[in-house]
Amino acid sequence: MSLHPIVRHEAAESLGAIGLAGNAEILKQSLVLDPAQEVRETCELALKRIEDLSSVDAEKELDTTKTAHAAAFSSVHQLRQILPDEIKGMYERYAALFALSNHGGE
Repeated sequence: MSLHPIVRHEAAESLGAIGLAGNAEILKQSLVLDPAQEVRETCELALKRIEDLSSVDAEKELDTTKTAHAAAFSSVHQLRQILPDEIKGMYERYAALFALSNHGGE
């Protein structure tokens, strides 16, 4: 791995944001092979986004951020419980983080 982990992280994040199924293979390889945990975690999130987008394509008009959208309707108390819960998937925890950020307030 010749590139700095932050570069690999940003690349994985971008591939997930683009959301093309063709990006999944390189993300899967990095998920297994990258020595940096933060890069592997980003690959996991990117793969989940691609999977969700594929589901949306199959079901047509669904909200592409259904997990984050669902989290937005949870109470702040519920969202705060999700964040440190290591049993929850990382994607769900990030959705809770962004829902709290979008909520504002305390």
